[in-house]
Amino acid sequence: MAGRHYGFRTSNIVESLNSLFLEEREMPIVVMLDAILHRVMDRRFERLQVANKLIAAGQQFPPSMLKVLATFEFHTARNNQVERSSIREGKVTEDALVEVTFGRMERRERTVLLDYTNMTGSCTCGRFQENGIPCGHALAFMTHVGAVPYAFIPAILKLTAMRDSYNDEEAGTLM
Repeated sequence: MAGRHYGFRTSNIVESLNSLFLEEREMPIVVMLDAILHRVMDRRFERLQVANKLIAAGQQFPPSMLKVLATFEFHTARNNQVERSSIREGKVTEDALVEVTFGRMERRERTVLLDYTNMTGSCTCGRFQENGIPCGHALAFMTHVGAVPYAFIPAILKLTAMRDSYNDEEAGTLM
């Protein structure tokens, strides 16, 4: 799939909307559209309140982002061996054995590359490039070289971006 997914994938947007608007689907069209507008605006307001509350508490990232990073760190970063080629590049070997072909077991090696100028990175597993969130291999390498993983998370995934997207005064106005 092209482009970044930021850790979220849906199989079909229509299925998602159908499940969200079960009651509204049975209403007359004008009433349905009005009910959907109110639901969307209520949801936007709730999310704005959550973002403001978390920012006031000093958090920089939504809990869902912290959960993703914790999962990567727990499952992958802690069980890797790192060989540093430079401060920008290194080889990360997974501690666990993986079956490659018909009973042949070996440890997978991943190459991690960090771009300190643009605060981006890549890993041969592909997860870091796909969603912009450092994978476990990248976290292991960052820990090894003393880089700060949160600095590599795209600004679009920060709470301030979430707050700004729900704080758009013109988004809720109708012509």
